Amino acid sequence: MSYALSGSGKDGLIHTWREIEMMRSRHGMGAAAIVGIVVAPMLGACGSTSTSAGLSSSRQCHVAQGFGTDSQIKTLNLHILTDDKGALPSDSFSLAVRTPTLTKYSVIKSASAAITSVFTTDDSIALQALVTPTSPAPAVAQKYVTDKGLAGQVSGHVTGSINVGYENFSENQLMAEMLKAILSAHGLTVTLQQFTDSPDVRAALKSGQVDAYWEYLGTGEEDIFGLTTFVAEPTAAVTKLNELDTANSISWLPAPRSGRVRAPPLVSIRTS
Repeated sequence: MSYALSGSGKDGLIHTWREIEMMRSRHGMGAAAIVGIVVAPMLGACGSTSTSAGLSSSRQCHVAQGFGTDSQIKTLNLHILTDDKGALPSDSFSLAVRTPTLTKYSVIKSASAAITSVFTTDDSIALQALVTPTSPAPAVAQKYVTDKGLAGQVSGHVTGSINVGYENFSENQLMAEMLKAILSAHGLTVTLQQFTDSPDVRAALKSGQVDAYWEYLGTGEEDIFGLTTFVAEPTAAVTKLNELDTANSISWLPAPRSGRVRAPPLVSIRTS
């Protein structure tokens, strides 16, 4: 199975899904089979030392599926594949907000825009690496908001309170903390609520338990609405999700202009 780790690039890496397809053709294997050979055995080798993204600190994994913003990627010298085949939906993110809340507090839209205009994959990786017991997520997020001058990009002062949910992983919490920092600077009282995963916080949004949370467009398309044909371009994906969620009185705000993708299909270690 070692041939599955050799890419056509000069640096010996598999860079794209197209290269996986070339391997499939070369060895007479189905696409599912080649991905299974590349991925499944290697994840098993990660063992108990694997990170939250399934990446091994023991460097036993040659290929692993994980999030493109995992802070361990650089530490483990991993390379992120390009999804040139469009196999995955867009995993840029959007602030999903109850429409009545957005109508009442238009400052939420401005605060979201301030974040999505600057926040990048590299920012996420760097910020997650800064979160420690002595430097918790609220402090890291507040420093980012201050350093980028994000609160200053929002005008006006409002009174009131909202509840913002977040999923139990560092990137989602950091984004929730950023939103809180900006809105608090403009008068809103923001209470954060942690949830186990996306279905839980989504249910809380629909019921009114929370007013907003950051969600990934691919999760919206595939998991929430069960689409089998994905809208890959982030702006178009947001438009589609707004159409689908109108009946629930939920609005999806614009995604990052960069078209950031959070979860490429695979990450691989150098073969040298």
